Amino acid sequence: SWAGTPQSDWSLAWSFAGGESIAFLWNGASSQVGADVQVSAADWNAVLYDGTVVSLGFLATSPGTPAVPDAFTVNGVTCTFAP
Repeated sequence: SWAGTPQSDWSLAWSFAGGESIAFLWNGASSQVGADVQVSAADWNAVLYDGTVVSLGFLATSPGTPAVPDAFTVNGVTCTFAP
């Protein structure tokens, strides 16, 4: 959950390590350049208030065994996650 001052128009970013590519994502809008993925807020979840939880998911393609990303940022700040 988000802890801190309200954030509007958040974005979540990470890099894939195994050549994965986003095929479909829900609860946000994704863009991907190479291994780098950025997810922007949807209209209905654009503001993060203290204690807000945003759930999103995606389907991806992979040329082999998918690798779990090991770092995520929200608005450029490193965050913890549960894969």
